[in-house]
Amino acid sequence: MDSILKNLTLDNLQTKLNSVKNKLVLSETEQMLEEATSNEHCHANLSLLNDIADRAGTYSDYQKIINHIEKTLQSEKQKWRRLLKTLFLVEHLLRVGNNRFGTSLNGFSYKIKDLKSFKFNDEKGEEKGGSIREKASFIIELLDDSEKLEEEKRSYKEWKNRISGVSSSGN
Repeated sequence: MDSILKNLTLDNLQTKLNSVKNKLVLSETEQMLEEATSNEHCHANLSLLNDIADRAGTYSDYQKIINHIEKTLQSEKQKWRRLLKTLFLVEHLLRVGNNRFGTSLNGFSYKIKDLKSFKFNDEKGEEKGGSIREKASFIIELLDDSEKLEEEKRSYKEWKNRISGVSSSGN
């Protein structure tokens, strides 16, 4: 029991409580979004991002996805991992989703543009904004250049087909 209490920090307790709350209150799509954009160290895996993209086909889930992205783009700087993961999700949805996703993003692209100058130093004094600035710049570039976005979609489909071909041939 003592070892459990020693490892129980306020952050750990908050994470565990949020996990339980999410399972009780949130829909499956919302749970997937929380997992994909958590403030944890690891990135969301590709299958999770693909599952979210697949769910964007229904109106209610599409709205949940858009609302979640808009909300998480307003996260405080200390949750820089959440911001970065949200940008990874946005990039993925731009690549695999339909064109209405890009149109929906234009309504709050100013939030993404603001992240092009994101700066945050962690408790060790390390600057953590570089990846966020790069990803935000790339997303704005895709939103501003429909030809580049179409090329990214094409490249992703080609890559996915190559990967599928390799895995289905047993290599």
